Amino acid sequence: MADLSADPGERSTWLRGIAKRLPEVVPGFRPLAEGWLADRSRIDLLGAAGGAAVVVGFAPPGHELETLGRLLAHIHWARPRLGDWLQLSPELGFGADAPVQGVFVGPDLGPEALSAIQALPPGLVTPIHARWVGGDVWLETSAGPPTPAPMPPPERTAPAQPVPPAATPWGEPQPASDPGPSPFRTGLTDADLGLSPAERAELD
Repeated sequence: MADLSADPGERSTWLRGIAKRLPEVVPGFRPLAEGWLADRSRIDLLGAAGGAAVVVGFAPPGHELETLGRLLAHIHWARPRLGDWLQLSPELGFGADAPVQGVFVGPDLGPEALSAIQALPPGLVTPIHARWVGGDVWLETSAGPPTPAPMPPPERTAPAQPVPPAATPWGEPQPASDPGPSPFRTGLTDADLGLSPAERAELD
């Protein structure tokens, strides 16, 4: 039975096995250089595939996010230098304006690194899972973390309908009740007002 837990430990051993196996998962991949010095760090593997330049970053366990950040920096650094490389080696297999793609390889990519790759433009970085099996490297494309199902939108309640006016048995709106005539009298008696018989006669 093949030993799945064995690890060669040496970075160079991993990289040699990855360079040999990458054409199986990245069609047309051709390694060009190992340990190419970029701005402040070295590119693990530099290659070409399908007319594009390919930058490979190997992530040891526990260094996934660090490696992914460095890989993105290497992609950005390589883009304006393709023309210079072609002047030195016209047979590299890509043009001066070719896209630069990244390959992120590691034995334990982790959900955070995979989620970060999903947030990048499609096709910019391809995650590859590496295993050390029986003294050799085996590679397989790695699917990203499952996307959570979207929450259903809250149900909207229908707005309350205005209450129609009360209707008569024949379906006609019932008129508003008559408040009645306004009272004109004050409730005072003739004695209270002190009116004479002649004044009372005029008011009547």
